[in-house]
Amino acid sequence: MAMPSAAIGPGRALDAYSIRARWAPVFLVVLPPLILCFSLVPGLPAWNKLWPLLGAASIVILVDQLGRDGGKRLQPALWASWGGAPTTAALRHRDAANPVLLTRQHERIAAIVGHALPTADEERTDPAGADHAYQAAIAVLIARTRGRRREYPLIFVENCNYGFRRNMLGLRPWGRLLAAAAGILALAAIAARLAGLVNVPLALAGVVLVVSAAATVIWWRVVTPNWVRPVACAYAERLLEAAETLAETLAETN
Repeated sequence: MAMPSAAIGPGRALDAYSIRARWAPVFLVVLPPLILCFSLVPGLPAWNKLWPLLGAASIVILVDQLGRDGGKRLQPALWASWGGAPTTAALRHRDAANPVLLTRQHERIAAIVGHALPTADEERTDPAGADHAYQAAIAVLIARTRGRRREYPLIFVENCNYGFRRNMLGLRPWGRLLAAAAGILALAAIAARLAGLVNVPLALAGVVLVVSAAATVIWWRVVTPNWVRPVACAYAERLLEAAETLAETLAETN
């Protein structure tokens, strides 16, 4: 079952998710060119530097949507490479690391959704049908925990972590491009300053070059599908843990 982009409710929780999972990746994308703009433009009065900031804010809004769309487009291919959505895989008998725990989780979820989940034999006979049953069960868990951030804070945290890393992966082409471009421009500014062609602070140019080089390495080597998978699995674990509380609450009300 698809993990939600924001399995949260309205108001402050939505704002918190947007800041952590969507705006933070965009900020990291535009950081190198922003540093370049504010550090290396010679003779630019402080108030005039607001114009680049306003322009950058407009770009941030656009890139925010591009990052979200890019992350969601990557999601099916990511899950296919992992053998399915982590939430679905967590309910499979064939993928169970602890069959005893899986049996308990199936029992708890069955009490919540109102019917038994596929057995190991049923899953073996019809794996696609079993996955559909697991996806439907996950959809119920998501619906029952959505908007209940105080009761299930770890689900919210892991959902934010997953959204952040997935969207970072979606923004990877932009991040690599802007970081490399800022580094090249900083290097050109240093060369021009040493040649006496421009008057830019060498120290600031060096800072921009270092930040851009570090950002380029991070975008190339750190932001990968393997970086996304652990938090996706952590989200699945936290969601299934919520079945314990949900089942107990349901039993108490019946």
